Amino acid sequence: MKHSTGEAAGKGNYRCILCSEIIILKEDSEKLPACPRCDSTKWIKTDSNPE
Repeated sequence: MKHSTGEAAGKGNYRCILCSEIIILKEDSEKLPACPRCDSTKWIKTDSNPE
């Protein structure tokens, strides 16, 4: 399922669909930002851990 910038998609790891940058939302109320690497606004929730 794809998620968009500004959406409170729930805590977890999200991967940018364009450049594969991983971000982590730590709170359910936290909103997805634009991708810090490529400015994309589309994300997909992932199980991968960036560390």
